[in-house]
Order: sequence, then C-alpha cells, then structure tokens
Amino acid sequence: MKVFIDMDYMEYKQLPEVSLADIELLWHHDFYDGMLSGYCMYNNKFHYLYMIDEFDDPDIILRDIDRPWYRCYGLIEVPTEEEIEVKRRHRLFEEQVGLHTNYEKNERVFNTNKNRNDPAIFFNQAKEWPILSHEESKNIVAWFTR
Repeated sequence: MKVFIDMDYMEYKQLPEVSLADIELLWHHDFYDGMLSGYCMYNNKFHYLYMIDEFDDPDIILRDIDRPWYRCYGLIEVPTEEEIEVKRRHRLFEEQVGLHTNYEKNERVFNTNKNRNDPAIFFNQAKEWPILSHEESKNIVAWFTR
C-alpha cells in the first residue's frame, strides 16, 4: 500500500536504507495504529519522516509467518528555518495539550500529563498555520522500516 507520496511502487528502495538504531525518533505528528508521520534526528540533522509503504495484508500475514507487518518511512531533511518553527509549534502542543506524542529511545511515551490549558485553543490556532515546504516535499534522502 502506498501512502502520501507519488513514487512508483518500491522506487524508494533504490534510496539508502538506514537502521532504526541510527535514528532518534522525537515525536509523531500523525498516528493511526502506529506512526504515520513525525520528526526525528538522523546524522545529527533534524528530519521529517512519513510512511511511504506498508505491508499489512492480513491474509498473507496469517498464512506466511515469515512476512510480518511492517511500515517503511521516508526521511526528509528539514531546513533550519522550518526546524525552528516546527519545534516552536511542538513546544506549544506540549504545553497546551500534552507530551503523549513524544518518543524516548525510539519508543512512544505514554504520558498522561495532558490539558494544562484548553487543547481547543491550540487546535484552533494550529488550523491557521501554513503548511511548511518539507511537509509536501518528495525529496527523500533515506528510508527505514519499523
């Protein structure tokens, strides 16, 4: 299943594959049964990541134990000026909504410390924010599986 980008199927596999051990997941931006997009550090640089492929056919998984469920993520380097804005937005999210989207040691933090303020204030404000160029970019520099 292709998600989010306009690549021919498996085209991303021609790019460098990196190990999850080389990535530090910071927080997810979108989530559905697992991370769909978010931010991480890779090669000491701030990157946007998003799901580009998923193997989730339950009929095959049930018949073939050697083909487990997985998701592949593309990495896009975030320009410095956008990194500053993304971190500002996330800081506001943490203050007004909670820390439950954060990761530590590449595992999701289930922190229930939510709602210091009214989260609706944050989400109403966030609707007005422009989309940043890296969020629409297709310039994947590498990919990994999780």
